[in-house]
Amino acid sequence: MDNHADAQAMTETVEVTFDPTDRQAPIHLSMSPIVWAFARELALYLPAEITETRQWADALRNVIGSSDPDEDERRTARLVNWLWSTAVPRVQSRADRGGFGPMWADMIAAREWRHSESVSRHIADADPEAADLAYALSHVFPVPETKAVAYIVYVADAAAKLSDGWVKLNPTTVLAELANVPQVSSD
Repeated sequence: MDNHADAQAMTETVEVTFDPTDRQAPIHLSMSPIVWAFARELALYLPAEITETRQWADALRNVIGSSDPDEDERRTARLVNWLWSTAVPRVQSRADRGGFGPMWADMIAAREWRHSESVSRHIADADPEAADLAYALSHVFPVPETKAVAYIVYVADAAAKLSDGWVKLNPTTVLAELANVPQVSSD
């Protein structure tokens, strides 16, 4: 075989695509399982006003090549931080109206899942529409990281439904950060 042809074959890249709505698609070796799981779970819940943006498309393209096992612990910590600092607090005003505001605020301040079980019972009793959030909060940890991602997104979706929607939760920015891609403002 021609040396030039061999060299060209070795330098050609294969285009890898990622469709998070394809629930049967296997994870590609170039993807972090945490980033992959987050993108797939988000695709189940995000409205078109987010998924039809260039920012979302760019973030999805960058999921490919995100594989770095040394970063997955940091990525999981980033998701947990996003949940406690952005998603869960969005429901504080509803918790206040439901009579469990101080307990909700204490749970957020402690950032400990063990508090979420008792708070979850109060949420479900005081606000039946918040039953999904209560269930998800009580099941996030301890589970394997990729399954925790599913619960984190489930909690975020429940919080979005109980507050002012997904846009203020900034899921596209979080996805881009997880894939280690600098986020460019669309302003």
